[in-house]
Amino acid sequence: MTKADLEFTRKVQQVVLKQQLPLNTEIHYELLNKAGQTVLSKTVMNFLEPSFTEKFEVSHLPSDDYTLIVSAGHSQKQIETILIKL
Repeated sequence: MTKADLEFTRKVQQVVLKQQLPLNTEIHYELLNKAGQTVLSKTVMNFLEPSFTEKFEVSHLPSDDYTLIVSAGHSQKQIETILIKL
């Protein structure tokens, strides 16, 4: 299991997941706006790295509150929900 740092590049801000992420598993990220619509999604493979940083380009999004949902595996088991202000 590893931890991940998430970096949003419009404003240099980082969100650190405290949750351990499973190794050798697809990690799914979905960023939702206030209306619950997906405005960004990304899937990466989490290999045997002790930690990693995942970057998201959000310069096209308006400043607002968003929800980031992190899930893992083909069943997309939800791991973490994070509220973010851009």
